Amino acid sequence: MILNHQRHISVAPVLSKDKGKYTLHEFSKTISVECSSRCAKVPVVGTTVIGMITKVTKPQAHLSIMVVDDVPLPIGQEFQGAIRSQDVRQVDKDKVIISDCYRPGDIVRAEVISLPTSAMGYLLATFRNHLGVLFAQHSQTGNRMTAMSWKEMKDEETGQTEARKVAGPS
Repeated sequence: MILNHQRHISVAPVLSKDKGKYTLHEFSKTISVECSSRCAKVPVVGTTVIGMITKVTKPQAHLSIMVVDDVPLPIGQEFQGAIRSQDVRQVDKDKVIISDCYRPGDIVRAEVISLPTSAMGYLLATFRNHLGVLFAQHSQTGNRMTAMSWKEMKDEETGQTEARKVAGPS
């Protein structure tokens, strides 16, 4: 799902092949999905979604929802969502700095907590341990990072670390 210097990184632990065919586009660093017959799910409150962070602002992170309850959405039919700083974790909500939790390009597992009521789309949360960043690239090197703890990821090649709200095992 994340491209790293022309290397494709397996998404097998997150997205199973029976849900659709996934294609990584090297130059645009995007993923497209050709769905199986089980597509076109619509998120509802309580649904688990997977999406890519598209923009980070002080109060929230915006993302494009690509997978709903393990079923990939058809190409061009992604939903938009946002994770507000108060919905990142259950404790110390007032101390959350959204840019220390998510960066553009991060792949995130989240839960729908509200249906769309504005231009920001679905309201999402990552306040459970199994929710948060699944895949990320280091902001300076572009190298793949692996989880070190629930709040930190490490560049696999350089050892440099960056803060993230990391998803634990489901």
